[in-house]
Amino acid sequence: MRVLLIGNPVSGRGQTCRVANRLADLVRSRGHKIDIKYTTSVGSASKIASEIDGAYDSILIAGGDGTINEVINGANLETFPPFLTIPTGTANILARELSLPRTIPKLVDVMERRNVRNLDLGLVNEKRFLMLVSSGFDALVTKMIMLNRPKHLGFRGYIKPIIEALRKYEPSDLHVTTDSTETTTAKLVIIQKIQKYGGIFKFSDKASLTSGVFEVCLFPKGSVTDILRYGLSGILRLSGFMTDIKRVTAHNIRVESTQPSPVEVDGDYFGDTPIDVKLATSTIKVICPVEN
Repeated sequence: MRVLLIGNPVSGRGQTCRVANRLADLVRSRGHKIDIKYTTSVGSASKIASEIDGAYDSILIAGGDGTINEVINGANLETFPPFLTIPTGTANILARELSLPRTIPKLVDVMERRNVRNLDLGLVNEKRFLMLVSSGFDALVTKMIMLNRPKHLGFRGYIKPIIEALRKYEPSDLHVTTDSTETTTAKLVIIQKIQKYGGIFKFSDKASLTSGVFEVCLFPKGSVTDILRYGLSGILRLSGFMTDIKRVTAHNIRVESTQPSPVEVDGDYFGDTPIDVKLATSTIKVICPVEN
């Protein structure tokens, strides 16, 4: 088997290079060939992905969810090989959702077994995504991170951006239209294909990477107290008892607001409203544990 590892050296706590070297040694010891290409700037993962030809059987992506998003946006979906996530980011949402193992030997086992699933792709203003789109306070936090991103983020790196976001946060009325029929006004909206938002908050029991539909969670209140209340319910797995949270399934979603509201896509700041979200006609191949 010949594989390519795309690594982001600044993901998470900056452990990608160490993990990649250990993983490459093990892959080679098992008789496979592996090449490593590291990203050098924003957008370089997309460029590396766009240049992949038929020489590789599998792709390994060592980085966070943002690195994965860059890769899928650069990939030629007709020829792109199945990819396996090597989680070295902060939240590692996709790795958690797929129940990937945490140790390098077990990740190499998953690579060798090559259990492939076709995952849905979403489009937000025609940009691809895998996991989620949101607008509201959480998206403002990602904007603060983008404006003052430390060299290595980690969970501690979120403290300062969260404090800054709390200072600047002014809830906007988000007008969310699902499947061109029903419009709901909310202060926070999460459009998701995953159940563990941010890797730790659970607002959905039905969202799935292969369902062919989005689950849309609408939060009607936007005070700091309400944001904390919603967040705590997600951590404690009690959001299902929050009667003010509205959940709908949809294939097409439009989010508008009177004032521009920040938007997050797959864990990173994307831009501002308005946005149009829909399912892509193509899927992408991902290597998962056999039991997943």
